Amino acid sequence: MKYPTNHEECEQFCASMIFVEKETVIGRDYSGIKTPKFESHGSTFVNCRFDSMRIDCASFASGKIQSVYKECSFDGIQIKMVLGGMVRFEKCSFILIVS
Repeated sequence: MKYPTNHEECEQFCASMIFVEKETVIGRDYSGIKTPKFESHGSTFVNCRFDSMRIDCASFASGKIQSVYKECSFDGIQIKMVLGGMVRFEKCSFILIVS
């Protein structure tokens, strides 16, 4: 991961992060997205695709509120670092996971 060295790079870096807070997300396709950070706080994801994502730091559930992933696909996802949290995966697919 290349960290920003000036204001413009910092804005681009922060804009490329994905943060979902207290949302219900249905059918969203994140496939193939490269992001320095993915974080969910108290959210529910239903039938979403995370296939072949490239994530430097993933927190599928942050804070004290559980995040839930129902029937989502994480096939081929690559994650460099995973942070723990209160997360539940229901009927999700995890084929060819790379860390």
